[in-house]
Order: sequence, then structure tokens, then C-alpha cells
Amino acid sequence: MGHELFVIVLQGRSPAVEMTLSTAGGRIRITALGDTPLRLHHTHGPGATLASAFARQYGVDADARGVWAHLAAEERAER
Repeated sequence: MGHELFVIVLQGRSPAVEMTLSTAGGRIRITALGDTPLRLHHTHGPGATLASAFARQYGVDADARGVWAHLAAEERAER
């Protein structure tokens, strides 16, 4: 998942990409930010399709310089 977000931001030709991973309970948020605004076709391409398929929520930051995805840890049934 992080790879897909990284590739989306890298396609915008940003000279540097910052990846952030944060957790809260069973939720995981991965964010990729760059210096260059993303074009619309970068945020809706094959990488975005994969990211949105694996994430519960996926989106583009308000300034269009990054993408994020919320994942959730699988619930394990107690035996």
C-alpha cells in the first residue's frame, strides 16, 4: 500500500517524497507528501485504483500535494 501511494506522488515529479505511518487502535494511516501538486490523472490512475481497493478510505490532501489511505487491522475471532 505504501508503495502505491509513493508512486502516485512520485509521478507528480516531486524531488522528494515524505512517507508517514500513524496508528490509532486498529486503524493505520499511510500518507505520502511531495513538493509538487499532483495532476488529476495521477490521483486517478492505476496506483490510485489499487490504493482505493485495499484501503477503507483513500483521498488526496486539500493542497493536492499528497495522498493518504486509512487501513484497518483485521479483526481476529476469538477461539
